Amino acid sequence: MGKGMDNSLPSVIAVDYYDGAISGVAAGFQEMEAFYFHLVAWDEAQDERLFVVVGIEGWQFAELAEVMSAGVNLAGRRVLIPDVTLLADCAQLRINETIEGFKLRAVEGKRLLLTDDTELRSGAIFEMPEALATQVVSVIATGRKESLAWWKAQL
Repeated sequence: MGKGMDNSLPSVIAVDYYDGAISGVAAGFQEMEAFYFHLVAWDEAQDERLFVVVGIEGWQFAELAEVMSAGVNLAGRRVLIPDVTLLADCAQLRINETIEGFKLRAVEGKRLLLTDDTELRSGAIFEMPEALATQVVSVIATGRKESLAWWKAQL
């Protein structure tokens, strides 16, 4: 985890999940203290994934982790897939607004993370080529997942 982060919290909070994280927040990867991630492409087996990533503050991650993990036994858990329906309405609204804010910032993201680790512990960070920026906006806006082969060819 990043400097000053609470080690009792999970490292990844997946707000959308399908055989691995699709979007969410994470902490302690390479030089980033915390970041929001959103899937833009995956391979046919959905093992290797490419995410757009945008940095967030460590305290934002910690705050979300604490709220979303309320009442959950986190012992040994690196990835939390929260059931936000169990939270109070005001907490749900606050989480949704925060995540939507991160998602809006992701369309302006400058980095891509390529990984085959569903817990986002390893992978390669790429600076996003300018030519891919409009494609990222389209993928995030439509919610579709694209073929990884095309994206890899652009990197």
